[in-house]
Amino acid sequence: MQSMDRMYPLARPSPVAQLRSDEVQSGMAIVQATANPRAGVIISVKAVPGASRSGIVGVLGDQLKVRLSAPPEDGRANRELLELLAKACGVGRGDVEVISGHGNPQKRVFIAGLDEQTALARLGIQPPAPGQAAGA
Repeated sequence: MQSMDRMYPLARPSPVAQLRSDEVQSGMAIVQATANPRAGVIISVKAVPGASRSGIVGVLGDQLKVRLSAPPEDGRANRELLELLAKACGVGRGDVEVISGHGNPQKRVFIAGLDEQTALARLGIQPPAPGQAAGA
């Protein structure tokens, strides 16, 4: 029997496949840097599918709230979310991937090639003031 890799080769390795769980810094921030800043960031997202129009709404607690016009069927809302975040962050669609919450409104999305400050700026999020906890 052939291995799954031989049957379904990836055109490009997933950026998330290169992350190990110990590379993600702990904390409840909207944007979390990985241990290797050049690897990328992980964003906590609250997706609202079925909205009248798509767009980044703003910060909701410790998550980035995003409206999606696509319905939550057959992964359509997830695809739209990835396209919207890629465009907002100025990266290619292949550099953005849902790493958890595929069937849930609360998601964690990995964006390759951005550092924390760049991601915050491109998403229009004000970083917390020094000494202030993120999401507070």
